[in-house]
Amino acid sequence: LAPHLGLSTGADAYRILGISRRITPEALRARYIELLRASHPDQLAGQNVSDATRALLHDSTRALVAAYESLAKQR
Repeated sequence: LAPHLGLSTGADAYRILGISRRITPEALRARYIELLRASHPDQLAGQNVSDATRALLHDSTRALVAAYESLAKQR
């Protein structure tokens, strides 16, 4: 899937998104949007946050996007 983001299997994508394999496409999208809003680096705009924290959120967001895209393609 996306080995540079730690995704080596479909199970990793489910784990990253915190969902079960029986999730509906609509629920998958809703969960993705919920997590993306919570972890997107832009949420920290104007706050005094370290570069390391911003980098961690950026990587987390990339992992969420990769996980969602890999599962969305399968459906």
